[in-house]
Amino acid sequence: RSGGRGRHRRGAQRMTRTVLDDLLGAERGRFGQNHQELFAGRGELPTFNSHAIESQLHHIDGLAEHFLYLNDDVILGRPVTPNLFFTPGGLTKFFASAARVDTAPRSARDRPADSAAKNNRRLIQETFGRMLTRKMMHTPHPSRRSVIAEIEQRFAEHVDATAGHQFRHPDDIALLSSLQQYYAYLTGRAAPGEIRYSYADLADPG
Repeated sequence: RSGGRGRHRRGAQRMTRTVLDDLLGAERGRFGQNHQELFAGRGELPTFNSHAIESQLHHIDGLAEHFLYLNDDVILGRPVTPNLFFTPGGLTKFFASAARVDTAPRSARDRPADSAAKNNRRLIQETFGRMLTRKMMHTPHPSRRSVIAEIEQRFAEHVDATAGHQFRHPDDIALLSSLQQYYAYLTGRAAPGEIRYSYADLADPG
């Protein structure tokens, strides 16, 4: 999984389960951190849960206040500039999808990603009295380190539980890929944005 800002700020960070020192030697510091360094005693390792990894990315040493989170199946197909992802005043932009979060209560039949979306919705509704209805596009996610740290403090029980799940779990929240966007928007630190993107589902035979 990746967290970083590209060439416009402090470079890119890559997260991996591998012990990077053995593979990269002196170049290791340029490429990121491993899970042991990132989790630093929090959560449960080894982890294969992207929601757990998301919950810890703001702890990357040296990470800028404004950064982009890209999942490992997201690529930038052309040069981009910061104003695609952030306003001149420093607000993050978010890219809401036309896809809707299922309005039914969470159930054992839900996919892990849908369970996380419903858990996010409950937190937003309980905190702000607003109903989360739309998913986010599968694109880079503009993020602010201070906003995520605030979420971690405010919803500590849920963040800690997610970090402790080694595999995706029905109680997970999706911190960087959904919750932070709605939280930042409802606290005046994010604005709707627009982005061109293509989504390829490799499991779709069509």
